[in-house]
Amino acid sequence: MHAAQVPPSGAVWYRAQLRVRQDAARAVRRIINVVQVAAVVIALIAVFLIVRAGSAGHPLTLPLILALATPVLFTPVALYFALTED
Repeated sequence: MHAAQVPPSGAVWYRAQLRVRQDAARAVRRIINVVQVAAVVIALIAVFLIVRAGSAGHPLTLPLILALATPVLFTPVALYFALTED
């Protein structure tokens, strides 16, 4: 017990703050990965539906294209608002 080396309080505080930042960065990376995977899946589904509708003889109307493209277009906007610290 007498030979134990207790680090200075500033070092303990610094390490605790560093760990908090690392944990927060790790959580944000997970969120970004989930959103990116969701965007890719939605884009692939949209492409599949557009190709399928085009090959089935159905006209690709503007509302259909907008409905399929909206999630892909708004993903970067959603990421921006989710990741800003204001």
